[in-house]
Amino acid sequence: MSPYDNPPAAVFGLTERLEPVSPGFDGRNTPPLPPFLFDMDGANPSRRLDQALAWAAEAQQIIAAQNERIAYLETLTMTDELTGLLNRRGFFSHFQRELAHAQRNPAAGGVLIMMDVDAFKVTNDTHGHEAGDAVLRRVGTLLGTLVRRQDVVARLGGDEFAILLTSVEPEPGIERAATLASRLNAQTLTWNGRMLPLTLSAGSCPYGAGDREELVLRRADAAMYAHKGRRNPGRRGHR
Repeated sequence: MSPYDNPPAAVFGLTERLEPVSPGFDGRNTPPLPPFLFDMDGANPSRRLDQALAWAAEAQQIIAAQNERIAYLETLTMTDELTGLLNRRGFFSHFQRELAHAQRNPAAGGVLIMMDVDAFKVTNDTHGHEAGDAVLRRVGTLLGTLVRRQDVVARLGGDEFAILLTSVEPEPGIERAATLASRLNAQTLTWNGRMLPLTLSAGSCPYGAGDREELVLRRADAAMYAHKGRRNPGRRGHR
C-alpha cells in the first residue's frame, strides 16, 4: 500500500488521518477531497503543493460563505419582521448578556424601559389592522432614532416594546427614560388623511450586579401599568 492511499490529515492542520468519503456524502456545499491527495506517485512536489493550496483556499471561501449564511439565519430568528427591531428572543438574549456583564463588573448596569401603545385595540378597531401595523412601525422607527447606538430596542410582541439603556447610572437612566417617553408622546401618524396621535405608557427599572431578569422585568412592567393607570384612570389594566 502506498503511504498516500490514506495520507495524514496534517496537510489541513488536523491530527487524525483522513477517512474515505462515504457514499452518502453530500458534496454540494463542501468540496470533495481532491484526487491529488490519493494519487501522488511520481508527482511533482511543487505542483502538488500548488494544488493543495488552491484547494485549501476554495474550502476556506466555502466555509466563510456558510458562516455568513448561518449568521444571517440567526439574525432572522431574532428580528421582528414588522418593525425590524429585535424580537422577544433577541431581546432576552441581549438582556441576559447585559446582566452577566453587570455581574462580572459591578460598575456596569443600566435601566430597562417597558412601553406599550395606549388604546392600540381602539386604533385597530377604528382604523383597521393596517393602521395598527403602521403605528407599530412608526414607534419602532422613532425608538431606533432616539436611543444611542449601544442601547437595545425590541418589540416583545403585540404593542409592547422594551429598551435597555446600557452603561448608565440609575438616576440619569430613569431621567432619560422619562424624556424618551415624552418625546414619543409628542409624535403623530398621518393615516388616510387623518392625524393619529402616538401615546405610549412607560415604566422603568434600573438593573445591575445581582439582579435577576424576571424581577427587573416585573418591576418595569408594574411601573408601566402604574403610568398607564395615571394617564387613563378609567382604563386601569386595559390596553
